[in-house]
Amino acid sequence: MGIAVIAMSVAKSEAGVNFQIGTFNGAVPQTNFNLGDTVTVRSFAVDTPGADPNFATQNITNFNTRLFASTSDVDPATAPTYNPGFSAGSFTNGSFFGGSGRIMSANAPGGGFTATSPLQLAEFIYTVNVVGSTTISFDCDAEKPSSF
Repeated sequence: MGIAVIAMSVAKSEAGVNFQIGTFNGAVPQTNFNLGDTVTVRSFAVDTPGADPNFATQNITNFNTRLFASTSDVDPATAPTYNPGFSAGSFTNGSFFGGSGRIMSANAPGGGFTATSPLQLAEFIYTVNVVGSTTISFDCDAEKPSSF
């Protein structure tokens, strides 16, 4: 039986940055899974041409994203991993279920770092154990130019 995981692809634009999430089966983008499958959820920031910040020339210092899921299925099996450009990351604030969401946030050391776009911010993995559709969405709270 196929299980649909719906990732809301562009959740928010912030000062020249589009934030996106995607679901993957290994390295392959995918939205339909079977019970027992492993789903990798990745969060990205995509540089918008012509608007600050510019990933290639301005430092990326932090991000803060609140994730929501329509079922409790999405609680991660392991701790999330963060882009190695960030010195520390956290995944906190309750569970996905019931609308409370989880907050993913990370800070870069020193003055931050430059990057290419799209920039993968973080990822986590969970196992599909709920029949039906699951919608994953999020909102972002980001710093203005020279960071996001």
